[in-house]
Amino acid sequence: MSNNIIPTNNSIEAVDDPEKLYHEINLLRIEGYYFCFDKKITKNATKHTVSEEIKTPDGTVRKEIILVPHKEYGRPSVLAYKILQATLKKYSEYSLPYPEGVHFTQRELARLIGRSSFGGWDTKKFIKAIMQLKSTEITFSFFFKKTKEWQMLTINIFHETLLKGRGNVITDLVLSLHPRFVESLSHRYAFCLNYDRMDKLEPIGVILFKRLFFYFSNIYSKNKRNDLIYTKDYADICEQWLGGLKVLKYKSKIMNEQLGNHLRALKESGLIKKVEVVKNELDDGFNLMFYPGKGFFDDYRRFYGEFLQLALPIRQKHEERYIKNPMVLVQYFYKKLFGKDEIDENILDASEVESASLLLEEHSFDDIKAWIDYSIQQAKKTSFEMKKFGGIKNYKTEFFIKQAQEKQKIVQQEKQNDRWAKEKERQRMEGIYRDYRLEKVATFKNTLSPEALKAIESSVQTEEAGKTDPNRPWFSAIVRYAVDSRLAKLAKVPSFDEWVEKQGK
Repeated sequence: MSNNIIPTNNSIEAVDDPEKLYHEINLLRIEGYYFCFDKKITKNATKHTVSEEIKTPDGTVRKEIILVPHKEYGRPSVLAYKILQATLKKYSEYSLPYPEGVHFTQRELARLIGRSSFGGWDTKKFIKAIMQLKSTEITFSFFFKKTKEWQMLTINIFHETLLKGRGNVITDLVLSLHPRFVESLSHRYAFCLNYDRMDKLEPIGVILFKRLFFYFSNIYSKNKRNDLIYTKDYADICEQWLGGLKVLKYKSKIMNEQLGNHLRALKESGLIKKVEVVKNELDDGFNLMFYPGKGFFDDYRRFYGEFLQLALPIRQKHEERYIKNPMVLVQYFYKKLFGKDEIDENILDASEVESASLLLEEHSFDDIKAWIDYSIQQAKKTSFEMKKFGGIKNYKTEFFIKQAQEKQKIVQQEKQNDRWAKEKERQRMEGIYRDYRLEKVATFKNTLSPEALKAIESSVQTEEAGKTDPNRPWFSAIVRYAVDSRLAKLAKVPSFDEWVEKQGK
């Protein structure tokens, strides 16, 4: 066995029901460009452009990827990558359709990113990593599974972040992937991974695991052979998968100083049984040849090809009500108070979030938002200096009185509109009935002889003369109407109410 092959013993067997992670495929494509795993260049906030090959129905094309890191926070680093993986894992625990954001306690997130504690210094680094995900902008081609179209998008991986804490200590968080990724996940443009196999891997190992499982699966789905091999250019792995990791010139350095430990960990996870590092055809670099292990085949048979989902809607509703919604309301208050789309505060005060949660026990989310709007508007009119979320309680009574009055007006207007609508409909039906009645009367009249019709008209005229002065100008119209009524009765034409009832049937 050559020294560039990873040993094959001690592979980890898959459990019957492993923890799962559902990974959106567009996100898999860009994360190698988005993140940086070289500490020497992580702080580099320079805009840079690369290109990728995309397979379309018209063939393979090259499209630009433009990354614009934030000038202060820099390019997303190793910690940011761990936070993203934790976020994807949390989304994977919800049922479809996926929520806009997912909730973590501080301890839960610390555990998922491999930390045992979260001190003040950790908090600063953690906030920075979150802001890297929220502020680093990437422009790339996004594939929409629903429409089967490619579109050029400019987005941030994290769309919104909510952090609750006491002082500078974080207690709870809500992290939201960009809605495009959430929508794509909900449309099942994703693949399923065995999270238990990935859990102990370092970020570079995680990236290699995800990429290899994805490409192994694509090959295996077309040709169910256990002897498949996936070959990838080493330089492309560094540049496209691993955030521009330095390309080394010697095989020994690649294995001993850069990728060897990660590849051994992949072998121990069961994903691969071996990997070979070989010279490429031009003899100016290396290729890595990956051989899938028993773990890959076990996982593929277990859940790949059929998108599984964990049904936890009760948990989802609970976290939205008791964690996310109170935090959203406090953030909404400060955005309205300062008139900004974003607020400078990174951590929402826990006592204010708890206060918002208590308000939700008595009032709806939308009512509290309207209450906030009203309070800030009235505070400006009365020159009241509102500084904290609790200030809205000063306007509680007048807001809900006004709201009740507005609701009553709406109810009354709806009733009036309903009456108008019913009257309009009755008039429309009466018009249809008149035409129907005239047609029936005309048809019946044609069945009568002139003598019979004249006898009816004479009888009706005599009856009406006993009721109304024949010399009045409208007497002839009264007679005509009465004759038609007599003929309708003889023709057994239903009354308007009877006709309407039949229409309903």
